[in-house]
Amino acid sequence: MISREVALGVLSVAMVSLPLLGVSDTYARNDRSNEYRGRQVILDVAENAAPNSTVLHHRSELWYMVLVEKRRQDLTLVDPFWHNKDVGHADIVWPDDLDLPTTDRRYGTGEFLGAESATIAAKGGPVYILRQDDVSFQGPYEAGFRTAHVQGVCTS
Repeated sequence: MISREVALGVLSVAMVSLPLLGVSDTYARNDRSNEYRGRQVILDVAENAAPNSTVLHHRSELWYMVLVEKRRQDLTLVDPFWHNKDVGHADIVWPDDLDLPTTDRRYGTGEFLGAESATIAAKGGPVYILRQDDVSFQGPYEAGFRTAHVQGVCTS
């Protein structure tokens, strides 16, 4: 006969262990330890972008490159695509920290297609658009821009 204490101990171990049964499968599905796309994007831009050029992007790894790594601080980073305008300021441009109306005027961030930003940036030098799933090239195409694909580490 099993004593009450032993039965309670076995039941307690089973109850604690039950949620842990699927942990290895969940971990394997969500493991990103070999995901290096962000590093590849930084390397591509750092090695291939012309000096003093502008990169149009949307919430990319490039902020890390200029702010943390202190690399390629000659670049102008602009996020004209679908940023939040409800906050009253724009933290979407490197190197400036401007209020939203000034950012919209200076960098063309008032429209979310990138055409105005590309037009303004092209007056000062080369303009790159970072290839991202949530960024469309339609706005710049409609404004008359054509693209030249820049080969890099994360392109095929």
